[in-house]
Amino acid sequence: MGFFSETNQDYLEKKPTKNQINISWKWFVKNYWKKIIALIFLATISTVSFLLLIKNGAEKIYSLLKPELSQESTKYTFYSFGKKPLINFGENWKNYLLFAFFFIAISCFFFLFSIYYRRFFANQVINDLKKKSINKLFKLEEKAAGGKEKESFGIIYNWSKELGSHFVFFFDSFYIFFLTLAFVFYEMKFASNKATIWAGLIYFGLMSLLLLYFNRQIYQKRSKLQQAIEKQTDCENELINNRQLIIKKGLLNDSLKKYTHVLQTTQKKANNEALFNSLYRTIFTHLIRLNKFFLLLIVLIFVPGANDFVVFGLFTRLITPLNYLIKGIRKHSYLSSTRKNLSNFFALPERNDIQKNITINEQVIKIELKEISFTYQENKPVFKKLDLVFEKGKMNYFQAPNGFGKTTIVNMLFGLYRPIGGEIIINEKYKINELNLKKWWNKIAYAESQNLIKTNLSAGQTQLLDLQETLKKEKEIYIFDEANANLDKDNESIFWKKIEALGQKKLVIVMSAKEPVLFKNSQDKKSRGKVNK
Repeated sequence: MGFFSETNQDYLEKKPTKNQINISWKWFVKNYWKKIIALIFLATISTVSFLLLIKNGAEKIYSLLKPELSQESTKYTFYSFGKKPLINFGENWKNYLLFAFFFIAISCFFFLFSIYYRRFFANQVINDLKKKSINKLFKLEEKAAGGKEKESFGIIYNWSKELGSHFVFFFDSFYIFFLTLAFVFYEMKFASNKATIWAGLIYFGLMSLLLLYFNRQIYQKRSKLQQAIEKQTDCENELINNRQLIIKKGLLNDSLKKYTHVLQTTQKKANNEALFNSLYRTIFTHLIRLNKFFLLLIVLIFVPGANDFVVFGLFTRLITPLNYLIKGIRKHSYLSSTRKNLSNFFALPERNDIQKNITINEQVIKIELKEISFTYQENKPVFKKLDLVFEKGKMNYFQAPNGFGKTTIVNMLFGLYRPIGGEIIINEKYKINELNLKKWWNKIAYAESQNLIKTNLSAGQTQLLDLQETLKKEKEIYIFDEANANLDKDNESIFWKKIEALGQKKLVIVMSAKEPVLFKNSQDKKSRGKVNK
């Protein structure tokens, strides 16, 4: 559909764009390396300060529970990693509390700012992807667009949101996990009892298995729930769209029974998903909280030193970033295809708006279509060898029924479409496929039956406002594509008078959806011209 149709993929293989953007980790690092450094800095400061708080908290708890084994039981010391005191306050508990308060405040600040910056960074990546997508949309060759841009761009919007969040959050979790793991290994050197290390490893292993199990179950439950919701939606649409037919055929009871069964199935799957999600959140929330009590028991019974206590505490700290890593890895296959599809979108052929960069610095007095042929699909031409001449100072009026290709002609005049045969010549010397289109567009004022005005007025009144705004513009060329379609008789009469007056000094083209095919190129709007098609 749209950008992602099979036809479009074939077109992509034949003619990729020169400015292809490959959405990958390499692209992420290359474009956001400064923000990545800032993210690493904040993650390092917040993680290290948090780990130091864990260590010093463990040291104090240990000294309180086992003062006979603590060498610093009577001193107020703030520890660095390992067994090195960072600052020894001796018996001065006031300075110790003041420093601890200051350190906790700084730690909280960096922790909160790190969380904010992570979301800020993700939003920046998401918005950049959206902006690139919109810019790409306006540069696409029309055949590459493939139609249905609105539906297709909705998909691209979701991809941008998922990929932007994934790049930042997965990278952040990955870094924090291995940074914490490095401190775990460092503290293990100072642990006096290997049993503590094994206890931490076993605990970490069990928690990892639980995380993997619950993540897998929740993923499967959500997939089944999504399928059930889609089936329920289809059933609801069928009931709504065929309401009268169901009643007339006497199928109301059967249809309602079927819908009730679908609802029950969906509810059952929703309950299963909610159960596992609740278990997951509850178990891990309480396990992490109960770790403190478990640690106290270990201190009282088994742990011979404070560093053993710290090692086990750091193992418990690894669980949170591990959880994010598992979620990110589980999404890897899905996001890989998302990255590929988004990269393919950015690789679609772009329209060359500069072309040969020729600029028309004189007044446009004549536009000639010479033997123009155009087709959207092979062997199904819109028109063949079409001849038209639009001149300044004359009424260039072209009427044809819907489907003739009037809007296609307008798009070719803008340079948005390229004919497969023939040429469009301006002032008998400039070819439209050689012009700088951006400067060419500045010469044109355009109005059609649709407009961008947002009001609560009727369609006719809104269209009248759009026409008034168009006529106010000081341009060389004025194109009206069924721009009077919604006007009443009085306003249409006024419209024609203004157009006729404008046509005496500007190049004016008016398109109308009427029978038969007719082209008029004079001040007399009743005259007829010949259209070769």
